Amino acid sequence: MDNFQKYISISRQARRITLQRYLLSKLVLETWRFTASDLYALFLNQLWLEQKCARDSGFLQKFGRTLEVLSSLMKEINFRTDFTDRALRRFGTRVRNNLAELLIPKRNFRQVDRRYCGFVQPIDPTLRSLERRSKKLQKRRIGIGYRDKGTLKNLAVDGSPSWQEVATHHGQLKEVPHEKKKSTKSFNGPIRYIRIKGSPDS
Repeated sequence: MDNFQKYISISRQARRITLQRYLLSKLVLETWRFTASDLYALFLNQLWLEQKCARDSGFLQKFGRTLEVLSSLMKEINFRTDFTDRALRRFGTRVRNNLAELLIPKRNFRQVDRRYCGFVQPIDPTLRSLERRSKKLQKRRIGIGYRDKGTLKNLAVDGSPSWQEVATHHGQLKEVPHEKKKSTKSFNGPIRYIRIKGSPDS
């Protein structure tokens, strides 16, 4: 039981039987929302309830038979190596067929969900990113790929600065020496024609 407590935290405000009913109902009614933290909480809470039955005879008389059936169902599926959508659906089907009286009615589930959804919190950060090994619940993504079409500059070969570096240069620019400008004054004098030997007019 101590190993489970290293991974998740269960609020003290949660009523343990109601929490177990909520987790099982979430598994049956909304399997796509059932996380690894919920699964750990389900097993941890089951251990707490079994210890409660060992201490309290009244609690044992009221819930002992139901918890015994649930314990046998939980032992049939090895989630250590089979934490998949298929395994969860198979487990949910067995719970629905054998423990229908323990499930929260669908019309009341949303109300209980608003209260109990925050009572289970992961402590181990790896549980937040743990996903079931299934492609059915994952959204498809279209890869864009490289857009430069192979024109990206290789810095090992071409060390010239990029246009971004040139545009953001704040230093003093190198002065270019001024060249003497050629005279652009127009010539207004008389035009003289030169006759070339061998031309038709010679």
